Amino acid sequence: MDGHLRPGTDLNRGILLVLLASGLLKVLLAVGVADLTPRYDEVEFLEFGRRVAAGEAPVLWRAPGYQSFVAAGLSLAGGDVLGVRLLQVLLSIATTWFVYRLGRRLGGESVGLAAAAFLAFYPSHVAFSHLLWAETLFLFLIVLAFERVLVFRDSEAWRDALLAGALLGAASLVRSMG
Repeated sequence: MDGHLRPGTDLNRGILLVLLASGLLKVLLAVGVADLTPRYDEVEFLEFGRRVAAGEAPVLWRAPGYQSFVAAGLSLAGGDVLGVRLLQVLLSIATTWFVYRLGRRLGGESVGLAAAAFLAFYPSHVAFSHLLWAETLFLFLIVLAFERVLVFRDSEAWRDALLAGALLGAASLVRSMG
């Protein structure tokens, strides 16, 4: 049970449908709110991301990981905030995939699909995919770390344990509560 798709099963079509539908929804939202004025912490994250994109060091009193992520999204899109939003959409879809893998590993195909579908359309998860907040990146790193822990548990491949530790370290650089 390594989480790879096996052609021809209904649940494989199910997870593909979940990923495509949630991806389409999140892309439409990201494009639809492309000109949404940042509010609250989004203003700071965007300002700090712009500074990092311009070559300045991240602000040290905020976790630097999300500042760098915002800078990468801005750089990829020529300074447009839509680049950050679309990167977050990709991470949101990837997180759903890894939740599927976790659920599948722990409880079988139907558990994986149910967990993925729940997360894919959970209102907060959908909203965070296009808001300029660190939650999408943080959740991606945490979920991927735990997926690697379970792989390590089953295979005892130390690279998975080391990767899980590195991912948890990266998560702490995205949100200081990590």
